[in-house]
Amino acid sequence: MVQPVVTPTARPAPTASVVDLKTFHTELSFATYEAEETVQLQLGQLAGVASVSVTQLDITVQYDPKRLSEDDIVRTLRNNPEVKMKDR
Repeated sequence: MVQPVVTPTARPAPTASVVDLKTFHTELSFATYEAEETVQLQLGQLAGVASVSVTQLDITVQYDPKRLSEDDIVRTLRNNPEVKMKDR
């Protein structure tokens, strides 16, 4: 009888569980519709972002606070001249 060969596989790096994620939410407005799409892409590319939801009136970002801070998110939004954040 031939014994099966067992090959160890690499385990994926641990990711933040849902309970570890924080939520950032703010009201804002966009100068153009394209700016909504641009912001969603920009935020989605930040390390630590789990999800981004953008509407014409607000944005919600779920993120891993061990890899990203709320200040990083705010800075990304403020760096876009077509985004107007409501006073926080």
